[in-house]
Amino acid sequence: GVLVAGLGAGTLVALLLVQLDQGFHTVNDLRRLGLPVLGGISALNRRRHVGASVGFGFGLAALLAVFGALLAGVPGMVVRMLA
Repeated sequence: GVLVAGLGAGTLVALLLVQLDQGFHTVNDLRRLGLPVLGGISALNRRRHVGASVGFGFGLAALLAVFGALLAGVPGMVVRMLA
């Protein structure tokens, strides 16, 4: 229950941060303020973002696998095998 609550709370916080973000995403957003814009970034490196997402997915899968193993009683089986 604690794992599910933690994952749910993390998801909720991430969604709230996205909704409350007051950053500028385009040069036109900055120009609407009436201030001069010296430059902008034309493109981001998408490979880095994809790699981070894949890494996060593997980490989450490993976390859930370990949690499932703990629930299945794997430590108890190991103790019995060693005894």
